[in-house]
Amino acid sequence: MKDVQYTHRFNKLLNDSLFQFATYGGRGKLADVLNHVQTCNAHKLRYWKLIKNVGGGVWVITPEGYDWLDGKVSVPERVVTYRGEVVRYEGPPMFRINVPTAIWRRSDYAQNAQKRHEEQPKLF
Repeated sequence: MKDVQYTHRFNKLLNDSLFQFATYGGRGKLADVLNHVQTCNAHKLRYWKLIKNVGGGVWVITPEGYDWLDGKVSVPERVVTYRGEVVRYEGPPMFRINVPTAIWRRSDYAQNAQKRHEEQPKLF
């Protein structure tokens, strides 16, 4: 049997996944609101106690998770796990990073891109 510890780093993907899940309501199945890559990694947020599984594939954002999003608390940069359990935390404290103020939908992006294109000077 493998006796391996894994180190996980808190990164922008996890940060953005938590924010997106919060805008969805902060409760539900991760796959219903996150893309595939986010869904495959978002469960790692539990290592920092930012979300928890309440059964049946349903996850909820914890009070600590909302405090993180509000910029009230920090989390360690890395967590070391063994068989899905936290062994220790490492690294400097991290505060909320680059959380967007709104989630862009494709239609919003297309509209804004069109506006920027129209505003540019025409050369020919």
